[in-house]
Amino acid sequence: MSWSRQKMHKDRYYLLDAMRGVAALLVVFFHAGSFTQTNYAAKGYLAVDFFFALSGFVIAMSYGGRLRGGLSVWRFTLMRLIRFYPLFVLGLALGVTKALGALFFADAQAISIAQITLSALWGIVMLPTLFAPHELFPLNGPAWSLFLEFAMSIAFAAWFVRWRDSSLVFLAVVSATAMTIFVIQTGTLHGGWAWSTFGVGVARITFAFTVGVLLARYKIHIERRVSWLALLPITALVLTCSVAVYDAFPVDLIIALIVCPAILYLGIAFEVPPSMHGVSRFLGQISFPVYAVHFPLMFIFNFAVRKVGVPGELTIWLFIPCLFAGCSLLFHLFDVPVRRYLSDEFIKRRPPEIQHQPTGS
Repeated sequence: MSWSRQKMHKDRYYLLDAMRGVAALLVVFFHAGSFTQTNYAAKGYLAVDFFFALSGFVIAMSYGGRLRGGLSVWRFTLMRLIRFYPLFVLGLALGVTKALGALFFADAQAISIAQITLSALWGIVMLPTLFAPHELFPLNGPAWSLFLEFAMSIAFAAWFVRWRDSSLVFLAVVSATAMTIFVIQTGTLHGGWAWSTFGVGVARITFAFTVGVLLARYKIHIERRVSWLALLPITALVLTCSVAVYDAFPVDLIIALIVCPAILYLGIAFEVPPSMHGVSRFLGQISFPVYAVHFPLMFIFNFAVRKVGVPGELTIWLFIPCLFAGCSLLFHLFDVPVRRYLSDEFIKRRPPEIQHQPTGS
């Protein structure tokens, strides 16, 4: 096996780009289980824990030094809001479309006009729907994790970036304890999207994000190597979320507390060969669009293809390539231009802040 450490861009993690896209696809397959006889990613909801840990690593790497060097919490919040908001609102708009369609066709699970309006009003400011009977975001269910990820990044900028490692470890232990209690009570970690399980969602983001931050702080001790062994963490992520032969009591807990952090560590330690940079970059680009819009689009797509007689088991295999192609266009024609415009209007035109030289993360 040949190893290379010479041609890596020190700030670009192509393997993590690829893993981000694969994790988004696993979530799509998990949600598609509603329409297929076989759920091809029965544990796909645990890919969210990997996302949370990856977010902690990326935020700490990208902004930790700048925040300690003088970047204000307000400016950081504005930067993160610009990153999230365009696709978040697009997902919300698609969710409204899905909900109105369900109401028009008298679907048994349709929600009322009043609920649609209330959820849209809360969603437009990226907040969960207060007084909703069940879900935090009835119009686009997966938005709960985007909301928590955004909130956690602000908490990092305001407080955690300056915490000592021992304090972060204590926070992780407390969160892991809360997750353990929830699994003992319910047998699963599939929670956070409903008001009744919101607490475990907070515990999941807190534990995983904190682990990601700690890995970022110690990344200087992790020697990155270019090798085809970089496919191992991708394979491990897929198998972890898709092999459904295990369903014993502590499995979800083991995956979230041990396996996902270990997979992220391997994702940091290895790098894909240059021949995989293109596909890795593509997967990284479409990962957020896929995650933000797939849920309402999946329902709309399923309804449309069922009308023309496509069997449910085939739906997902038609949906995935359409979703990937559409999200690639979405990234280049909507997400990037809108974020660039918002950055020009609200970031670059603001007077620069006086900053000390960043100390690095």
